[in-house]
Amino acid sequence: MKPTQVMLAAILVFCAMRAVAAPPSQVLIPTSGLAESQKGEFLCWAAASMTAYRIVRHHEGRDRGLNTPSQWLLSVYNQAHNEKAAFGARKINRLTTDDVSAPDPLAAILNKLKSETCPKTAENFGECDDTGEPILQDLDFADPVEEKPLGFCELRALMIDKRPVVFEWRSLVAPVNPGTGQPTGPEGDHYMVVVGTRVVGGKPDVRIWDPWPKGGPVAGHLQWISYNEYAHPGAEHGVIGPTHGMDFFQIRRLHNDETVLPTTCEVTIPPIVPIVPTSQPINQVQRDFLPENLRHTLPPEQLPTLERGQHFGVAFPIVGLTSAQIVRAAGNPERVRGHEASSVLLTVEDPKGRADTFVSLVHDRAGWQRAGYVNNGVGLQLAAMRKVHWEKEREARPRALSDYYMLSIPSRRTFFVAYDDPRTHETMLVPVADDAAIGAVAGKGQRASDLLLRMATDIEADWARRARQTRLRSAANDHYLVPLARPRNE
Repeated sequence: MKPTQVMLAAILVFCAMRAVAAPPSQVLIPTSGLAESQKGEFLCWAAASMTAYRIVRHHEGRDRGLNTPSQWLLSVYNQAHNEKAAFGARKINRLTTDDVSAPDPLAAILNKLKSETCPKTAENFGECDDTGEPILQDLDFADPVEEKPLGFCELRALMIDKRPVVFEWRSLVAPVNPGTGQPTGPEGDHYMVVVGTRVVGGKPDVRIWDPWPKGGPVAGHLQWISYNEYAHPGAEHGVIGPTHGMDFFQIRRLHNDETVLPTTCEVTIPPIVPIVPTSQPINQVQRDFLPENLRHTLPPEQLPTLERGQHFGVAFPIVGLTSAQIVRAAGNPERVRGHEASSVLLTVEDPKGRADTFVSLVHDRAGWQRAGYVNNGVGLQLAAMRKVHWEKEREARPRALSDYYMLSIPSRRTFFVAYDDPRTHETMLVPVADDAAIGAVAGKGQRASDLLLRMATDIEADWARRARQTRLRSAANDHYLVPLARPRNE
């Protein structure tokens, strides 16, 4: 071969190698038949555990005779660990099959929990429907680091190896006892699972499985969010303040090698600009986000790209409340509702007018920004309930479809389609799901003052129950410091 031919061949080989080595623009871990929605109101951690567990075991193989856990069993183990009755000081997320096959007398404690405290036939597993941390039984993982989210290219490398990442969002608005300064209850901490990555128009996104709400179609659990939202959440369902907690990653079978994580990344991560929300009158937000006004309200870069005949639907202004706000306003529930919103949920509809995807925006001093998170399933529930109420309640509905908005209490997993009754000028709430604790019936409009007052009472009762549990656990710590019989098989 002539020198020029040799050089040309070398260039072609080099380019081919670069083409092969180029990272994919999109990576997805198959989740069909593997991902789980949560079985209780507070069991996102258990559902995320089971989703990651089943995905890894599916792709990395099974061991003969290995017990497959369930959300119910994980919730029982979690309750026993909380009481220090069965597992002592052992880290709950490091339990293995051998650990949970506890001999007597620990088995008796677990059996009592299973049969009395957390009966499997009871809705939400009784008292075991409680907050917790992931339990990745018989799988290994890297020790999670507080408030240090993985980089985008690290996530992508894990997705290529079909290794999901369980991540936590923590809230900054937990209610605090003014006397002790200690939190008195949970306020929206949530676990989800990363199952994919992509780069669109140079911007990185992550695919997440959100186990909330209970049940529901797969379309309500899978969605794309920006990498920045994953790493630095700005608002969750209209409540400002969540932060990134911990990532459980390198999830794999024991003795399998870790995924080699890159030290550099060719993807440019957009800079994080802290958002300081500024509220707008709800009627102004409703007007500005009418489909015909959107292009005057949002700059082109904030508008989502429409595909396959999609079009913009009627948006939902979001009024987000914390449990503490509702309790503080128990004497005058109406005042917590207000008439302003700093967040909005933009609806994108398919060619047949059905809600397809949703985009969350937050208003700050620079205007409306693509930021915040709303569960896709919640968005679908809201859109469906608004449509049903508008069509069936012709005598008790607002003047226009665009007059509805969203009232959100994410700490309680409670969401309403809200409107002001034009006849009585009272705020009315239409629950998207039944809630026996406050007498809410899905689809039935009820006065906000009644529902919020009952909710304040229920929240305070829940705080008191959790405070009692904390005292009991603290007392149990003095009596049950039982080490596990079998060490972890490293």
